[in-house]
Amino acid sequence: MHLASTRDRDQQDGYVLLVFALLLVPMMIIAALAIDYGSWALQANRQQSAADAAALAGAPVLPDFDWATDLAREIAAQNGYDHNDLP
Repeated sequence: MHLASTRDRDQQDGYVLLVFALLLVPMMIIAALAIDYGSWALQANRQQSAADAAALAGAPVLPDFDWATDLAREIAAQNGYDHNDLP
């Protein structure tokens, strides 16, 4: 009985390495996607915050649309977004 369990164990040698090697690539892909998603979410949050700040800066002077636009563009530029870069 001892001989049979040793033989079974010898046939299983390397199984963990094989499973690890096969799962390493999917794990790395999932990690990369998680990092990319975090970066995209952070960038979207920054863009939304800049747009909100620009809108709030121009809102008090809204009857004067030119002044409101200038204020909004100034605040957007201070947050790193230039209206000339937009499509």
